[in-house]
Amino acid sequence: MMMSMSPMVRQGYGHGPGSSGGVSPGPGGGGIPVTPITPMIMQQHHQQQQIVATQPPGGSVSLALLIDFIVQKTYNELTVMADLLPRKTDMERKHDIFSFSSRTRLLATRLLALVKWASSAAKVDKSVHIMSFLEKQSMLFTDTADVLAKIARETLVHARLPNFHVPAAVEVLTTGTYNRLPTCIRERIVPPDPITGIEKKNTLNKLNQVIQHRLVSAILPVQMRNLKIEHGRVTFHVENEFEVSLTVLGDSPNIPWKIIEIEILVEDKDIGDGMSLVHPLQVSFLHQLAQGRLETSLSPLRELYETLHTFAQSLQLEVLYTQALKLCRERLGDYLIIEEYSIGQSLVLGYWNELSSHDPKAELGYRISVSVDCSDIAQPLGVTHQPLLPVEEAVQTIEGLRTNQLEKMLIQTVYLRSKSRLVELSKEIEIYLGVKPVISGSPAVLNISILMPCLPSEQLVVTVNIHTGGFLVNVPQFETSPPIVKDIAHMLNSPTPEMTKFKSLISQLRYWITERRCEKTLQHLPASAADGITLLKWEENPILSKIGPHRLTIKFQKHPYAILIVEFLEKEECMREMEYFFHLIMVKKASADENEELSLGSSSGSAAPKFYLRPVNILPLDTFAATHGPFTAIDEPESNDLTIGGKRKLSASISLGAEISPEPKKQKNPPYFIPELAHIVAMCDERLPFALLAHELSSRGVIHGGCIAEANGTCLSIPIFRFLTNSSGIPERLIRKLHLRLESAFIRSQVQIKGFKTWNLELKFGNSGLE
Repeated sequence: MMMSMSPMVRQGYGHGPGSSGGVSPGPGGGGIPVTPITPMIMQQHHQQQQIVATQPPGGSVSLALLIDFIVQKTYNELTVMADLLPRKTDMERKHDIFSFSSRTRLLATRLLALVKWASSAAKVDKSVHIMSFLEKQSMLFTDTADVLAKIARETLVHARLPNFHVPAAVEVLTTGTYNRLPTCIRERIVPPDPITGIEKKNTLNKLNQVIQHRLVSAILPVQMRNLKIEHGRVTFHVENEFEVSLTVLGDSPNIPWKIIEIEILVEDKDIGDGMSLVHPLQVSFLHQLAQGRLETSLSPLRELYETLHTFAQSLQLEVLYTQALKLCRERLGDYLIIEEYSIGQSLVLGYWNELSSHDPKAELGYRISVSVDCSDIAQPLGVTHQPLLPVEEAVQTIEGLRTNQLEKMLIQTVYLRSKSRLVELSKEIEIYLGVKPVISGSPAVLNISILMPCLPSEQLVVTVNIHTGGFLVNVPQFETSPPIVKDIAHMLNSPTPEMTKFKSLISQLRYWITERRCEKTLQHLPASAADGITLLKWEENPILSKIGPHRLTIKFQKHPYAILIVEFLEKEECMREMEYFFHLIMVKKASADENEELSLGSSSGSAAPKFYLRPVNILPLDTFAATHGPFTAIDEPESNDLTIGGKRKLSASISLGAEISPEPKKQKNPPYFIPELAHIVAMCDERLPFALLAHELSSRGVIHGGCIAEANGTCLSIPIFRFLTNSSGIPERLIRKLHLRLESAFIRSQVQIKGFKTWNLELKFGNSGLE
């Protein structure tokens, strides 16, 4: 509910309802000049009047707001009085309470009268709206009168009708057309007829000739010699930088070149999914900049090349820098360091930081620098290596720069560095070891033959860690590399490698591989390596004390009373070849603490007995005699050799003193197989039972011929010459008759189908015993 506290005050209009609204008198009337009223001003004024009419009348307030103010005022005075009264005297308190009651009562009385009056406020409000509407209508009439007066006094005074073009109207109405239009309308609106194809071709040919003449007479940079003239334009192509098309708009030599199109050829297929690296707005700005320099320069083509070349080089460096950041973030981490990056100038990368600390050739570190040639900015980007690389190798690293592939350039650089380190190491190895290693593969690998013959998988492989530059050493044949390999790697990566120590480590590795070869050879034989066997009184034995530390102890699966010790030594004339020595030892079990002999089949009653072996008999084996029996075939001389009297005669070439290098024999067995070891182990496994039987026969007085090979070496046997004569229970007469009729007696062994072995006694009689 709104209530009017005062009559409506008309404001903001500047005139009353009955005034003329500021209509100024005519000229010379002495009135105040009035601002001209246009339709736009009238519309704005009308909108202001509508806003004023919708607002509540001036000086009115809401009844609810008035009651709220009264309540707040009363509450505030009551609160203040409650705080102040305790400090006053009784009389002052009574006076203040009386004054507050009077004021509050008077205010409430006024509010009550106002509320009673407000019941009829709707009629007053309606009257106020009626008065506002009437004032609005009066204002519209006044504004209309003002505008009409202004039009009559100012606008209509100068208004005149033009003279009608009667001849043109008559011509149009009679003939239906008009032929007197100005020709400029035709020239500006109607397009001219297009030229024919022949004229276009002739024009382009003429333009090609003009361009050729301009190029011959202009200063053309060497890098822009790759050009093509066709279709009235010349296209310059600079590899991996830009391609620009130019033309001329006339045949005058003073007309500047006009750039048609610019294409930046710098690209990176790994970034942006193969999209262009330059935004069209950048190309447009570059187009405008180059065109402006073409029009003002005395050497326009050189200025054009320098402008585009500088931009392309800066973009190339930015691409390489982005690739370096990506490599550091995703894969290489701290192995690749961006030491310096100057926008548009240079990019310096560092690698192999660990190696540079102790490499005397790289005091400043291993670096690769891609920079602009400061002496001649027209040259392409250059690559500088620290330490310096040979010229032919440095050229190979530029291939990655031509394709904007930093990783390819780094890979090629690291490959050349690795190969250089391996070549230096190969020279030192050839001097100290007398072996010429082979460098092959990519990444480069140095293969060192430890033994001869040697499998490729048994070679010592030395490579360079592409991340740190250190040497990596490995023997591919073995999944778990021996500790010696780690020692070799540590020695090679030391600041001052000792090649004498390297020679000793290679010798240890050679012995280790030979031991693995022996174990490989024993896989399919009835024997195995036994490192846990301990022989008592080793140092006291004159034969065992001479056996070196590089040996392998072999135990027989079927003969626990015998072991075979294989000693391998490097040959003096060729250290890569091994020499093998064999010792067959008959042993007995003994306790290390009590030092007492135990039977072979006995076992202690304790839970974990600890037994040692005591050597009883030691038999050194001659390798040649053991591998060449009475029936061993000997290589016959070749057919082209001449023999006289059963003796071999030298061939004609040898008799003439010519030097013939023997052809290498074809290897029958793989290099890891040791035929001498396999032959001796098989021989011992086969002959040990016969030796034990022969020893037992001798102890019982049976005369025999020992273990011999018969039937062209197909089997072994023991010939019996005389049986025992003092055997209890057998008459001596029968023994003599047996010897008279017995021609031969042999003891042989035979392996049955099921795998077990039987002993057979063969007796051959000369005549029948039934006579």
